[in-house]
Amino acid sequence: MGWSVYYQVVRERRLDAAELALVASLVRDANAQPWDAESFGLAVPAVEQPSGVIARGCTKLSMDDGSEDGERICDALSKLQALLPSASVRAADDFEQLGWNAAQQRFDFGARERRALHDDEHPGDWSSVLTLVPADAPVRPATLAAALAAVAAGSGLDAASRHDDVLIGEALEAMSAPEAVTDPLRAVLAACDPDAVARAALARYPEIQHGYHTRSAIHDALRAVTDVPALAAAFVTAWGQPRGTYYYGDLSLPDGFAAAIAAEPLVQDRLLADLADLDQGRADSDLAQRRSARAADLLAASRTPRARRWMIELLARRRGTEASHAVRYHLLLPVIEGLGRHPDPALAPTLLLALHGGDGCTRADKQAILGAAQAAPELTLPVLRSLLERGVALAGALAAARGMGARALALADVIEPYLRYPLRWVRLESRDALAALRGTAPEAEAPGPEPESSVLHPDREVRHEALRQLHDRKDTSLFHSLVIAELIDAELRRVTDFPGLPFSWWEWKGLLPEAIIQGRPAQRAAWVRSEAAAALGPQRILGPIAAVQERPPAEVAAGYPAQHFHLDPATHAALLAAEARALAALL
Repeated sequence: MGWSVYYQVVRERRLDAAELALVASLVRDANAQPWDAESFGLAVPAVEQPSGVIARGCTKLSMDDGSEDGERICDALSKLQALLPSASVRAADDFEQLGWNAAQQRFDFGARERRALHDDEHPGDWSSVLTLVPADAPVRPATLAAALAAVAAGSGLDAASRHDDVLIGEALEAMSAPEAVTDPLRAVLAACDPDAVARAALARYPEIQHGYHTRSAIHDALRAVTDVPALAAAFVTAWGQPRGTYYYGDLSLPDGFAAAIAAEPLVQDRLLADLADLDQGRADSDLAQRRSARAADLLAASRTPRARRWMIELLARRRGTEASHAVRYHLLLPVIEGLGRHPDPALAPTLLLALHGGDGCTRADKQAILGAAQAAPELTLPVLRSLLERGVALAGALAAARGMGARALALADVIEPYLRYPLRWVRLESRDALAALRGTAPEAEAPGPEPESSVLHPDREVRHEALRQLHDRKDTSLFHSLVIAELIDAELRRVTDFPGLPFSWWEWKGLLPEAIIQGRPAQRAAWVRSEAAAALGPQRILGPIAAVQERPPAEVAAGYPAQHFHLDPATHAALLAAEARALAALL
């Protein structure tokens, strides 16, 4: 997880050249050591701003326990205020904790004085202060300078230089520096032996991995390595020394190398241990959770019997049980998604069983469907029909049907109705699927229904899209209908434990009393019945709302189709038996 800090410099007079140079130097000093999440930065406008904002920026901070990002942003903003005493440095954060400590003359989390940001309208072009005040050209070590000159001249590197760990290390470190000119350095690395570059990169990876261009150059070397087993120990060491919130997500590995290195016993031991730590409650930090999710993907890519057996057993053991947010989103769903990305007939039963009891809305659900359909189309066809009949996991079901082509022709009758579905992407996916099944596409795209008819649709995405469209009109005559729809939607979301709201009443500021905007849905409903018509004028009750507005929301929600997908008992039993056979074959 992370949270963002937003900051502005406000003053009537814009930064002059001398101030701009001082601010650029401050930003560079603040970023001399990489931040765990995102670095500190300031942009200045090309034209004077009505709000008086002369510089602004935003930094996402790590929430990991050991991170110093919070202290660093406070230090940077405090120094910025000291540097520009005639201006007001203003800052806010997602949790409303950042304030100005007047006694200490610094920003601190927990300080009481809030310096609210000015309006968020920032017209015109904005440029980073680092672009406007370029850094001085770096002085290169003699070995690296000679290699840069040789490559630039087209003479290339000799055999010793191509394997020189010192030279490669200098190039990698130079490339990872902020504002580095990377193309010449990348050319030097490309001229070196890829195995040597890979070894040097892994040995230094925690210190050099923050820059995109550095990771890209390492990716190129890993794609060309010839001796993957020789890198196993170095990979495990680099894997276990994370630096920064995005360390594991940014670890760029070519597909072939990822599969090969994850199959190495030493690496596989470590990856399985990471998953086991989260599974058994020994890992609760943000980085540990991110590590687990990436480990699941690598283990699935390895395709080893050991990894597959462990992951299938995990899903079977956890199936039907309550799981914490961390276990669900950083272990179970990544395992399902990883297995779906690397399909095999033996995995298809487990992937299809992963849909049982869920709402079909996650990325892992879609990948499970696609993987099962690719690996075992005949086994998957009945499940696809059930999903389409229920209107669950449409993204995965329609894409899988399209991928199966004529083999899925029997599904045409359940796909046909989706040509008139409220969501346009579903209508387009349905057209593509039917074209693949039949060899010809429907002649014309059918228009979708008006949002007024979909405010209580069983599909949450349809319902929320319709509610957003009507809410965005800011038509006060629809307030009554929107409030009743909001109550019923909240009840339906409670069933699936979905936190996302369809819209925010804050956008109606000025149209509604502030107490009603800030209140709970039930308070708005009470106001609808007592005062809304008098305050807002006659109310237009939409058809779907008129039919249910006098009934308790929970009673209305209870009449909806089940919000979770369940396999029929015979299919469920058959898939469990097939999974057991697959597991036995992996022993």
